[in-house]
Order: sequence, then C-alpha cells, then structure tokens
Amino acid sequence: MRTRNWIATRVAVLTVGVGLFAGGLPALQQAALASPKSGPCSETFGTPDKNPDYNDLPGSDKYPNGSPPDENRRYTYPNPKRAVSGIDLPPGMDPDELLEKYGDDTEGLALDSPERAYAAWNRNQTTGKRPWSGSFRTWLINQYIGNEVIGRRGDAFHKKVAEDFGIGGSEWQCEQKIPGAKRRGDFVNATRKILIEVKSDGVYKNGQLGEDKKLVEQGWDVRYVFGREPTAETVAELEAAGIKVHVHRAAAIPEFTPNKENTAPEDLELFTPDAKTAPSAGDGVNAIRGSADTEAEARANQQQLVDAEGESSSPGGVDFSTLQLSYVGTSKDGKGLDYSFKAAQNPDEDTNPSWGGMAKAHLASDAFFTWLALTPDKFWVNLNPTQPDQIMDSTFAKTDAGRVLLEADLAMKHDFAKTVNPKTALGARFWNALSRVGGQPCMPVIRNWIVPDTAKVREQDGGIYILDAPLKVNSVPYEGVIPGDQCRKTTAQLEHDQRLVETMIRPVVEKRVNTAPEYADLRRVYASRVAAEWVAQQDEVTPGPYHDIIGSDDVSRWPLRQDKNWSEQDTYQRYLKSFNEGDYKFERRSGNWIYTYTVGGVDFSKSPKQDISRAQFTKEAPGMPGTAANSRAQVTDYRDTGTTWLGGSTSEASAFGQDLVPSSATTKAQGDGASAISVATTALLTALTAGLVVVGGAMAWRSRRRRRAVLRRY
Repeated sequence: MRTRNWIATRVAVLTVGVGLFAGGLPALQQAALASPKSGPCSETFGTPDKNPDYNDLPGSDKYPNGSPPDENRRYTYPNPKRAVSGIDLPPGMDPDELLEKYGDDTEGLALDSPERAYAAWNRNQTTGKRPWSGSFRTWLINQYIGNEVIGRRGDAFHKKVAEDFGIGGSEWQCEQKIPGAKRRGDFVNATRKILIEVKSDGVYKNGQLGEDKKLVEQGWDVRYVFGREPTAETVAELEAAGIKVHVHRAAAIPEFTPNKENTAPEDLELFTPDAKTAPSAGDGVNAIRGSADTEAEARANQQQLVDAEGESSSPGGVDFSTLQLSYVGTSKDGKGLDYSFKAAQNPDEDTNPSWGGMAKAHLASDAFFTWLALTPDKFWVNLNPTQPDQIMDSTFAKTDAGRVLLEADLAMKHDFAKTVNPKTALGARFWNALSRVGGQPCMPVIRNWIVPDTAKVREQDGGIYILDAPLKVNSVPYEGVIPGDQCRKTTAQLEHDQRLVETMIRPVVEKRVNTAPEYADLRRVYASRVAAEWVAQQDEVTPGPYHDIIGSDDVSRWPLRQDKNWSEQDTYQRYLKSFNEGDYKFERRSGNWIYTYTVGGVDFSKSPKQDISRAQFTKEAPGMPGTAANSRAQVTDYRDTGTTWLGGSTSEASAFGQDLVPSSATTKAQGDGASAISVATTALLTALTAGLVVVGGAMAWRSRRRRRAVLRRY
C-alpha cells in the first residue's frame, strides 16, 4: 500500500548444519532474507545481458494503457510469518504471564513460530515507541505479518518487472545512486537518463515526487511502474510532474509452510464443514481478520499505521460493509472448497477506515450453512398484523439469516411508507393520482414482499461465479381484511391504483433493496443462498464434505451470533407499533389523516438463476476466474471495476494460492503477461533443510514503508 525505500541482498555461500534447524529454521530464514548489493541488473536479477529496446520498456508508446491485463501474471515471494496468521493470544493468559512465558526477545526464534510472534507483541506492548492499542489479532495481521509482506513482496515485484521487460545489459544498473539526486533508483540508465521506479502497490513515497520532478526538469525520463491500479489523483499528480505511469498488475503468491495449528484461525472458520479436518485460511481471510471490530478501534488502528515507523499492509481500501460471496468451487485437490468474497473499494481509508469484516464474513458463512441445513420451505418471513403466529419458522428464527430477512422486511415497509409520504414530491404526485372514495384519496392495503430475481451466474471448471444476485419487490393488493381499513374500492379503482404503485413506488423501494446500505446484510445472505444451492446440487451428483449437513435441519453450529438475544416477537412488536401509531399515517394540509397499510414478507424459498454461456462470461467478466484464484494468495482488485476480491479455501493445499505456482519457474520477457514465477526461495529452503551447501543466487527484497525511513522489524 504505501512504502518506499530500498533494502537489497545477495545470498552468497551458506553452509548450514542440521542442528541450526531446531525450532523452525531461524538461521535459514534469516539468511534467505539477507540483502543483494547494487549493480548491473543482469547480475542482480539474472536477466539477459542485453540492453532492452527503448520501445519495449514500461511507459513507452507500446503500452498506452499499461500492460495488457493478465490474471496469470504471477510471482512468488518468501513470507514465513504467514504461517502464524491464524493464532491469537493464549486463552486465559494475562499480559504479565505472557511476558514471563515468552519474553520480549525475538533473537534466534523462527520467523514462522508463534513464540516469536508473542515475544514481538510483548516488546511492542512493553518497550515499543508506539504500543498497538488494538487487539493482538489486528496487530498480527497488519504489522507483524504486514511489514514482512510489504518488504518482500515489493522486492519480488522488482524482480518480476526486470524479468518481464528484460531489463539488463551494460546500460542498466539496479539499486543505483542517481546522478544529481539524493536517492537511489530502482532501474537506472545514466547513459540515456532513464529512471524506472517500481511500486508493488498503487502509491508512491511521500517526498519522492519532488526529487523526481527535479530529475524531469534536468532532462531525465522518469517512469513509475505500479503493481496495482493507482488512484486518478495519484496519476494526475505524477503526470503533472512529467512522470510517465505504467500499471503492470501481477499476483503475488506467498511462499511458506502452512500448518493447521497456527495458519487457519479458530475465530473465523469460514465454510468449514469440520474445522478439525478442513480448516479455512487464505489472504482474504487474513485481511478480514485484520479489520477492527468497531469504528473507534478502526480509526485508532489506522492512525497508528499512518504514524508508524514501518508501513503496514492493512486491509484498508476495502469497504467491508459491502462484503458478499462471489465464488465457490471445488479445490484443485478435490478435498475442500475454494471461495472468494467481493467488496467495494474504500477510497478514503486513512480518514474513514472500514471495519467489521469478521462480522460480515461470519454472516455470509453462517447463512451458507443455514441454507444447506434447512429445507427451502422454511426460507420465509411474514409481518402481518392479523397473523402473529405466522412470523417465521421457529428453527429459522434461531439463525442470523432468519433475523436478517425479518429485519429487512420491516425496513422495506418503512421505506414504502416513506416513499408514499405526501409531504415528499413523489408522494404528493402519487396521492393526487390515486382514485378517490368519498372525494378523498385513499390507499388500499398493499402486500409487498421481497423475492430473489434471476441471478446471473457462470458454472464452469468445478465452481460457480456469481456475477449478479438481484432482489425483487413484488406488490399486489391485499386480499385479506385489516381492522380499521375504510378504503373500499372497485376492481377498476384497485387496478388503477396498483398500476401507480408499480410505476411510481415499487421501483424506488426495489432500488433501495438492491443498493442501500440498510439492506447489505440481506444481499449478503442471499449471495450465500445462491452458492449453497450450487453446493447442494453438486452433492446430489457426488456426495461431498457438506453431505451430512445438507437437509439435516440442524443449525446448532450456526446460531444467532450478532445479537444473541434477538427475537422475532420483538421485531413483530416494533412492526405493530409502527403500523398502529407510527410511519404508516400521514396528515394532509386539509387536516385529514391518510393511512397506508402494508403487509408482506421476504421469501427466499426459490433461487432462480441463469447460467450464461462461456462466451458471454468471457465478454462480460474478463479475467474473473483468475481474479478469484489470485484472491486466495493476495487480496486482489478486479481490473477497473472498483471492487476487491478476498479469497480463501478449506483446502490446505490451495488456501494461499499454492496450487497456482507451477513446479518449475517460467519466465518470459517484454511484459506480455506471461507468468514469471520465482521458486528460488523454495529451492533454498529445501536444500538447507537437508543440510546441504547452497552456492550463489541473487535475491532482491525491497522494503515498502509508509512515510518513514525505517521499516519496523520483529
């Protein structure tokens, strides 16, 4: 996200005995992270010893819109700390006990060990200049693991750019001091006065713009290569300074050894039919865990990230309130479920950070299991003043999915009343157009209820992509009798009035149901309904891990979570109060009272969907399969849609995108989108684990920081 400065390393000759590996290979890990010196790019990155053609460089006229989108453009980077991304503080242990047991010295402790994380936390809390005020969980993800991600992913992306564009030869130096400037450059061609700066995210370092603007004024050709789409404001600032911008999107795959005890979180068991045998993890899961539970905590955490000496890869930039399931599919090994959420991007993360990711993800996952466990005849709710015994199924009422549907029904009735309010311009036109009884306009009782519209999906390659899952508001005249209703109309009058409702009122309410934040939970649980329906259908053909849950009528593992004391009767009483006293009654200027009565509900018993063709899918959602896959390894922006995807899996083999890495490295130059996967770190780990001598091999790791010069190390 925000960083910039350089750290480089060359791995020379390492002789390691087997005894060094007790406790998680700390010596190996530290050696693998050591720093290459500046020098010719061909030597640093192993690129061809040939100067690339000027027109093949990023930022040239050959790439007017940046590198062509290619979701298969991937690279790897070492991230051993990710192995502990699922831990939390030991239960029942107070800070003093934690300090006594683990101390605050990380020296000699393996990077992938919980012991090192606890020692680092103790040091942060006891002697750190900026003790983290939020939870251990958010510190672990955003700072402890986040700082490592920023540094190593940035340097690996540097290598990726060098390989893809063939930057090498006698003219190109890396990590080189720029003549006439106060800093070093990523790729420097002093002969032609070309500087290429590489940013694995979409931002540049504060203070760097001024230096580079001076270089432009001195005749330098300065270019910035971003691994993530920068904001329009960032592009405008750079172009105003005479700097060329090139976007080279690539997915970063972390290299580490996961384990069920420390990598998969116990507090966020998403889509796990059995947490003991199918733990759930992924970079999207990490980002969700890294979000604060409250707005106050989110603001405090974000301020600490802004002020910190080290940049952090917080899940900022994601609007968690919009999080909903967009893909589920069988994992490559056939043992688990891959999944990916979609969320809108948050354009103002520093001053208005998003929060509550875990609650939203829990709701989506719990609803998924609710739809699997219960039969569709239970998926309805009903608010009607004459039917207090038909509010909802008693088992469904014990779930958050049921709560969400009933609360949405009440919200829809409030919105209907607000829309027909004669004090509004639309409401006044509506009442003036209604047929009259006794010279006064009156509105008959209306039955409004929410149902699924046809979802647009694509089923392919063992999964389902949910492109759109719209909801529909149905409206018809109520055929029953409501006490106090004096609006008796002819059939012709009822038909006339209903046409007004259909053309003037219902579209407004339906738009709110599909877009307003108040209905986000409803849209969230319905997306899970579409996914669960697909899983159940697959299970009918080949029984899978969810077989014993489907149709079991047992939702005891997924009870009310967000409001354990919620009751359908409480919601019904709030509805009656509004119905009898509140927002269903209006007073016109003439002094007469106008009443509007609405009944109805929400009915998710059916889940219609349209499976579009492969050709249409490719046209309407280019790159979506690759985006979903990449989101398990790295939270991924989906091209220029303004959305971010966050993935994971219940399969240990693919949770962090391990299945996306080929068995051997493939590299292709000229930035044509070919995958360039570095497996040097994996090979090094394997060799050293066996106690072998490893010779040579250049590695470049670039540190990424926010606004300070020192990356915080733990």
